[in-house]
Amino acid sequence: MNQEEYNQFMQMQTKVAQSELNSTKMNQAVTLFSNQDDASQNLIQFQLDIEKSLLRIERLLRKQVPKRDNHGNLIYVDCPENQLFNEYGINEILNLLSWYVNKEVILSNYSDEQIDLIMFQFSEELIDFIFTNMEKFGLDTPDKKKH
Repeated sequence: MNQEEYNQFMQMQTKVAQSELNSTKMNQAVTLFSNQDDASQNLIQFQLDIEKSLLRIERLLRKQVPKRDNHGNLIYVDCPENQLFNEYGINEILNLLSWYVNKEVILSNYSDEQIDLIMFQFSEELIDFIFTNMEKFGLDTPDKKKH
């Protein structure tokens, strides 16, 4: 990302933050006194709960395989021979991802163009991050590097 793209991104982020602040101020009185029934409250909590999504991503990074135990319960089994990243790499990728997948982003009112730009920038950052830390992340064989 060059300086001009970075400046455009920061200007866009400032505009979004200002519009969110204005929107929050305008809606504060309404939401303060509104009565939400339990069903809609549960739906909101469900939509904002990102822990399941992050856990699924972690399981995918760890290459864990779903299996059934003797009691019919679903469990996830590690397959170390298929795992690309080591523990350090998995934790660093999850840390980077947590800056992009959070309640504040879900509650934001980004336009489609803004979302596309943010996702493009994230993908570029993730690629660079993994590439510059290959050895530290456990990508130490030609097959792992190719993958």
